Amino acid sequence: MRKRFSIILLLVLTAITLAASTTVYAASMATYEFTLTGIEIVSYTVYNGASGSSPVDNDLYSGARLFKTWDNQQWQYTDQYASYQQSSNRDFISWTLGGDKIVDLQLWGYGGRGNNWGERYKVQDWVSASSTDPNWHPYIDSWPSSWGPTPANNNGDLQDWWASDDAEWDYDYNHGFGFYETSYPEFTFSLTLDMDDPAFYGNSSPWYDDREGQMVFWFGAWTMDIDGNFTGFYEGNVILQGELANTVPEPASLLLFGMGLVTVLAGTRCRRK
Repeated sequence: MRKRFSIILLLVLTAITLAASTTVYAASMATYEFTLTGIEIVSYTVYNGASGSSPVDNDLYSGARLFKTWDNQQWQYTDQYASYQQSSNRDFISWTLGGDKIVDLQLWGYGGRGNNWGERYKVQDWVSASSTDPNWHPYIDSWPSSWGPTPANNNGDLQDWWASDDAEWDYDYNHGFGFYETSYPEFTFSLTLDMDDPAFYGNSSPWYDDREGQMVFWFGAWTMDIDGNFTGFYEGNVILQGELANTVPEPASLLLFGMGLVTVLAGTRCRRK
């Protein structure tokens, strides 16, 4: 009995030592799963905001949309139309009627870049991604060096999907979706957050309206015309409700658990004596 107790005690102490020596920068990691539908992506709110105003300026945390036209010859953006600015929302509506389709979808979650869209989370890790349409393929892209340093507590990845019939890098208009389809794909993804991040961009948590799991996402999407030419970049925000998948406790919590276990084992042994 004494030998068995000694072995158990040794194992517990070893676990405590490993936990205490583990270096991480978060007290608790939480993974949440979300689903973004195609109909949510193409839905938009028309608002007569001031020129140059942002979605947050207009108190739009969902439904704000922006389209930036792309010139394939000059290889640059040439104009933009916002659904939330009075000066261009009519042009935005006209563009939605033109037949362009979304063929690439991106989620970022990068430090500060989505503040004007109401986004305030930092991604510790993109865990998984899928789509109900097998012709929409998920992949992880990297933080472009031209954007500058990767934000603190962010692994520098972005979650992406692209439309193609053969999983190659040939975007396919026919597998994209526009504003007036009869059916739309759904995109499910999960991400891990550092719940002990000292600042979710000036807020105590990443949650929208203080509801656990509810977050504002800023998304982007490349658009294409029927001839296979990229026509521009479409951006927007949406509020999604996530479901908690799991949490990972900090080493200190594991340490306390181990110490408690040692105490229980020691007490049990004393009583047996």
